[in-house]
Amino acid sequence: TGATGLTFAHTDTQYATVLSNGSGIPANDGSYLYLVNNSAGPVTITLPPANSGSAGKKIIIMGTVANGVANTITIHAHGTDNIVIGGYAPAGCVSNPANCTGMDTSVVGPRIAEFASDGTSLWYLLRAE
Repeated sequence: TGATGLTFAHTDTQYATVLSNGSGIPANDGSYLYLVNNSAGPVTITLPPANSGSAGKKIIIMGTVANGVANTITIHAHGTDNIVIGGYAPAGCVSNPANCTGMDTSVVGPRIAEFASDGTSLWYLLRAE
């Protein structure tokens, strides 16, 4: 037999949901593209629980204003979940940017951030622009 590992499934719907500052993405929401109204300044969004879908559930969060330098999007993990930041530490390990360990409870995305869940307690930051 071959190698085994996580099985990823992507069964989310394909329409965008618009979020406002301070919003949390509901655990049962089937969207995977979220537009965040950051026209008035920086905003904060909370991811759903990582165990709210199967491993491989993807979420893309994108600001409605392209100039993310001033109107950044801070994205928090839900509850005790964590975000695996990997090579994207410069995008913002919020709690301790100087000593980022590659995992945090928040990240700052200037325009767009894409995540995939492990289906348990982690969101992996796949892309930050």
